Amino acid sequence: MGTMNRAWGVLFSFGVLAACSSSSESGDSTGTDSDPTKEATADGACQHLFRVAEERCAKETSLQEIGSTRTRYVANCVAELALTGTSRTVADVESCANALEKLPCGTVSEFVPECTTKAGAIADGSGCNAGAQCKGGVCDYGDPDAAKTCGVCTAPLEEGASCSQKTSTCTPGTICVGSLEAVTITTCKRVKYAEPKAPCGANILCQPGYLCIRSNSGDPTPSCNPRFEPGVYCGDDDDVCEEASFCEKATNKCAKRPKEGESCDFQHPCPKGLGCSKATGKCAPLTFVAPGEACGGDVACAQGVCGQGTGTRTCPQVVEDGDGCLEDAHMTCRAPAQCVSGKCVMPTTGDCR
Repeated sequence: MGTMNRAWGVLFSFGVLAACSSSSESGDSTGTDSDPTKEATADGACQHLFRVAEERCAKETSLQEIGSTRTRYVANCVAELALTGTSRTVADVESCANALEKLPCGTVSEFVPECTTKAGAIADGSGCNAGAQCKGGVCDYGDPDAAKTCGVCTAPLEEGASCSQKTSTCTPGTICVGSLEAVTITTCKRVKYAEPKAPCGANILCQPGYLCIRSNSGDPTPSCNPRFEPGVYCGDDDDVCEEASFCEKATNKCAKRPKEGESCDFQHPCPKGLGCSKATGKCAPLTFVAPGEACGGDVACAQGVCGQGTGTRTCPQVVEDGDGCLEDAHMTCRAPAQCVSGKCVMPTTGDCR
């Protein structure tokens, strides 16, 4: 089921699953960014959200891209506040930004109470741009290939209702999951983040940088524990190692990533913000190139992701608003526009209601 909480792309939606794209899991600033004595404006609140949800988290994004997308993201944020029937207010945006600012990059915004989508005024079956317009909090776009650029307000399943992980849409802030006792019996459950060392499970998530594991064989339930330090067995899973480490295939243990100026290769990856130079075989700061130019190693794309494959990898074509696009082609809409029905569309373009 597709939800039109895509109105925030990957960054701003109160219904998406990420607060930070290209995010780091530690070392980010958590200081406050607003003056509580001043009343927030729409532009100010949206600027605040951009800074804490995107800018502070970006280690593999060019300053040029951050600058060029800031205006578009903020304009989209302000426009969503003016959508017909929306429940979203300037205070909501500011509250969400304040909450995310205190949490690590990589936190899922929809599962933060201050950021969860609230019910709007538009009835089920009516057109919508964003979930905050709808009485159920869900704007469903259905088939992404369908010839439409507006979603439809759809009633989601309430918390506690039986659901299917493949076909059901649960109310915002909940997900369709089983339990440790009965994984095949799935219901819509409220999601929350657990504190370090606290019990965790399918709907009780660990903060970025922690794993939901049994710390020893005597523990009856898993708890949130730090990711593994160098020297700890990791199998072949990089995700279980702390951010500054990787899972070394030769030893199946976490190992420190090489630092800037140290030797690197495919099996010894550089930290975020650095790339393995093809010329020197050492970790070096990323440089950014334009669409169509060769990329890889320490050369990244100013916009979009470097192409995959065995040949010469290049940066994707950037498609402007209203121009044609293909979901599986090596191209990208200019953020936060998305490819809808063969065209790049800004989420708040056109009044769907």
